[in-house]
Amino acid sequence: MSTLTLAQYVGKKIRLKSWKGDYLHRPDQPQGVTTWHTGIGNEWTLEAGEDGKVQLKSWKGDCLHRPDQPQGVTTWHTGIGNQWTLEAGEDGKVQLKSWKGDYLHRPDQPQGVTTWHTGIGNQWTLEAVDAIIEEPTPEPDVPTEPPVGADTDVAITHLNYKGEVKQKQSDEFIELTNRGAGVVDVSGWKITSAHSKRQVFIFPAGTRLSAGQSVRVYTNEVHPETGGFSFGSAMAIWNDHDDVATLFNAAGESVSTFAYNNP
Repeated sequence: MSTLTLAQYVGKKIRLKSWKGDYLHRPDQPQGVTTWHTGIGNEWTLEAGEDGKVQLKSWKGDCLHRPDQPQGVTTWHTGIGNQWTLEAGEDGKVQLKSWKGDYLHRPDQPQGVTTWHTGIGNQWTLEAVDAIIEEPTPEPDVPTEPPVGADTDVAITHLNYKGEVKQKQSDEFIELTNRGAGVVDVSGWKITSAHSKRQVFIFPAGTRLSAGQSVRVYTNEVHPETGGFSFGSAMAIWNDHDDVATLFNAAGESVSTFAYNNP
C-alpha cells in the first residue's frame, strides 16, 4: 500500500474536477476563470504559498484569485487573494478555502465558478496531470526474537573451589557458559554440590543466557558484572579436596557436571 501527500503535488500540474463533471478552467482571455471539460486551461500548477497555504498557477502565468468583493473568483498575479487553504473534503475530495473564509464553488449552472460557504459545489476532485511518485508506506519494525538454544549448550566451565577469604571462602564461584548460538532460558535451573547437599542455588525466573555469555554464582558475594548471583551461604560450599558440581535444568534433568580431585 502507498500514500500520497500534499508535498508530492507541489510543483506538479493538477486538475480540479467539479461535482458537475467539468474542470476548473482558465480561458484564453486577459483575466478570469470558469469551468470546462477539456483543454490546457484545465491544468494548474500547485505551488506552495505562505503559512501552509497553496497557490494555483494557470497556464497563462497568473493565479486563481479571490478578490476583495462579496463573492466571486478570478485570476491575478499577486496578492493575498492568491492564497488558498487546501482542506480535506468528503469521499477523498478537497476544498479550497479563500482568505475571505468562503470556498471555491461550482454552482448548479451550465458553466462557471464562484465562491460560497457551503454545499456540494465546494467539493473538488484533485487529479494529477504530471506523474506522481508514490512513496511506499514503511513497514512497521517487527522485533525479531534471537534463536533459541538447547539446554545442552549450557555447561559448567569453571569452578573456583578454594577461595581467598579465610574460613568462609565467600569468594568461591562456579561459572556457567552458553556455548551455543542461541539464547537459553535457565529460569528454575539449579546447581548442587555433592558434599553440600543442603546448599542449592536456583536461578530466578527470567534468567536467560545469550550466545557466548558466561555467569558466575558466588558462595556469598555479589558481582553484578558476572550476573550478580550468589548462594548466600555463610560457610564454604565447595570442598577443598574433591567435589562434584551438577547443573540441572528446570525439568530436573542433569545438564552438566564438573568433578575435581585435589588430594
